[in-house]
Amino acid sequence: MIADMRLRTYFSLHHAQMAAYHARVAQSLEVNESEESAIALSAHVSAAVISAGAFMDATANEVAENSKRPGKDVKGRPASLLRLNELLEAANVPAIDYIDPLWVNAQTLIELRNRLIHYEYDWLDEGTANMIGPGALNVSPLQEKLRAAFTYLPLTVGYIPRFLSPDCAAWAVQSAVAFLDEFYCRLNQTPSHDHLRHRIKVSRP
Repeated sequence: MIADMRLRTYFSLHHAQMAAYHARVAQSLEVNESEESAIALSAHVSAAVISAGAFMDATANEVAENSKRPGKDVKGRPASLLRLNELLEAANVPAIDYIDPLWVNAQTLIELRNRLIHYEYDWLDEGTANMIGPGALNVSPLQEKLRAAFTYLPLTVGYIPRFLSPDCAAWAVQSAVAFLDEFYCRLNQTPSHDHLRHRIKVSRP
């Protein structure tokens, strides 16, 4: 008779490695004025951002051992980051402050990931102030946060939004890893991704 058993997979680690892989490929691409080059770059940068965000989401679910919403939703704050802070509070250790650069970068990452996945019709509007939609990136606080976080593509690169740069991809991976490193540090635990640092390390270009 075979005893009951359960094998739990921590897919957050796969997300981390995928994010780093796409960030490294983005850095290796030749950035020229061709549409094909631009699409290849945007594919890898977008994938790095999406996977880095998924790394944080999955970690929150795996550590909590559930996929519930945070106990207290705070408008404008990502659910996964709130849940990670709730886990810190439950362990009687200080939560990561909303103004901490680690939080700011992680929240900016999640906001960018959400904009890429849950695309809004007017997000990439360009034009005079009276013609673009109210949700346009150019008139949103997110634009300022992105520009402060990483280097945009030069003006000579066309066909894709300038924020989809190799530096954006590397920043996304580093931001996710840094936030989760601090999370585990406050719990006095070894990060679940610690043994994979050689695979998820990326350098800023």
